[in-house]
Amino acid sequence: MNQHHFVILCGGQGTRLWPLATPEHPKQFLQWTESTTLFDETVIRIQPFLDAGAKLHVVTNKKYRHFFSQYENLITTFFEEDSSQNTAPAILYALQGILNQDPEASVTFMPADHFIANKDLFVETIKLFLQTVECNDALCTMGVKPTSASTEYGYIEAEEMQSMVKKVKRFYEKPDKERAQLFIENRSMFWNTGIYGAKVTVFLDLFEKYAPDLLSQMSLYKSGTIDYKDITKISFDCAVAEKASEMLVVESKYQWSDVGSLDVFLSLVPFFDYYKKKYVSGDEKAAQ
Repeated sequence: MNQHHFVILCGGQGTRLWPLATPEHPKQFLQWTESTTLFDETVIRIQPFLDAGAKLHVVTNKKYRHFFSQYENLITTFFEEDSSQNTAPAILYALQGILNQDPEASVTFMPADHFIANKDLFVETIKLFLQTVECNDALCTMGVKPTSASTEYGYIEAEEMQSMVKKVKRFYEKPDKERAQLFIENRSMFWNTGIYGAKVTVFLDLFEKYAPDLLSQMSLYKSGTIDYKDITKISFDCAVAEKASEMLVVESKYQWSDVGSLDVFLSLVPFFDYYKKKYVSGDEKAAQ
């Protein structure tokens, strides 16, 4: 198996969690337990693979660089952005850097600020995910079976297959309540977790096919012709994933949330009493 590279996407500002999260102190760096942040939790989940030799990279805004002081010896590359241009430019930026380091690499991208319960089950699912990436020249993603008719998530429809690895039929943007109810009654529907994996060459071929303008813009940025903020701001879903003709989804059975609102954050965070105390007392800065 080729060496695997994990890339944590860590440039978002988490504005949906205001006033806990701010542009200066975004969601991924909020205290989750007494000793960890959401970013720390993301690293902890993949630590078994890092211990086995996988490489870790981070894409982040330059202004957040100081949050990573304890990870200087663990993170192979910091891909620093001048501005937040959404996930497609961030992923492309990292891919080109990894290609220069390891042209045979397989790469998994994951958000820095999601909640996943049951770390052991996550590790077992990632093992299957990495095998799927290694054995297929296709884009792979991880999908979670919906537990509610959520209108906050995108959905993936898969072909009905007994295997936990299924072919993707279609992506759906965030639905209205009526459509979301229909989705959860369909056994072939999954929530889109935003975790993507493929060989680095597969990723770049997909960009060349479906998002050539982004490739051109990134080239201009690297030559100093344009600023990073001039690159089109677009998600990887919209730029590439939703257009890919060959794509696989690995069924994931762990509890998952993108922690996309203040209410959800406070309902999940183990450190709830800390935030309750700070915000009841009005000491908002101390909660950051």
